[in-house]
Amino acid sequence: MTKGDIIANENTENYLGTACCILSSASNPLQSYLLTCNHVMTGNNFDSPGALGGNAIKLISGDAILIGTWQRGLMDDTMDAAIISLDPLELNDPNNISQPVYTVTESDCSVTLVEMAGAISGLRQAFIIDIGQLIDVDYDNGTIQMSGLITLSADTNPANFTPVTVKGDSGALVYHAGTLQPIAMVIGANQQFTFALPITDVLNSFPELNLSINP
Repeated sequence: MTKGDIIANENTENYLGTACCILSSASNPLQSYLLTCNHVMTGNNFDSPGALGGNAIKLISGDAILIGTWQRGLMDDTMDAAIISLDPLELNDPNNISQPVYTVTESDCSVTLVEMAGAISGLRQAFIIDIGQLIDVDYDNGTIQMSGLITLSADTNPANFTPVTVKGDSGALVYHAGTLQPIAMVIGANQQFTFALPITDVLNSFPELNLSINP
């Protein structure tokens, strides 16, 4: 697995998402995990946790390759994250990020440049525009008002706010363009912004696993 790979639930393989990053667990150090959005595993339905136990696949040149099992999921007004237990035979590339997690503050807004690798859009750059935002997020079975989101745009000029992701990029890891420190995970976009969940909040949503991002 590589961050930015195209992934899906085997049962809804036409609904695509992005592999965020490879994780380790202090509670289960022999098992590697993959992070993505929970709505990628539910086929874009708001469902918490959803039909856990389904197979996760990656798509390479049109071929579906089994990578592991959807083990945990959480969707509410602050979270949309899924944890996949990777098959022991799955070869995992480095995430190529630096530690620790970058803590975003108001001083980053309209200043700090970030990067992300979406499965559809590829490598893109954006600026952090705002933090702690309250946004309506559309799923196939309803709209949820989510809080605590980071908004990203290709341009800092309010007249030219532009998202840098498209459908299928959900799950992409957002990291500092200069230091390569992880920041957030993309969950969606509208006509102006890309929206992302702070990665610390995502990892802390599964305390029983005590997760950390691999280098």
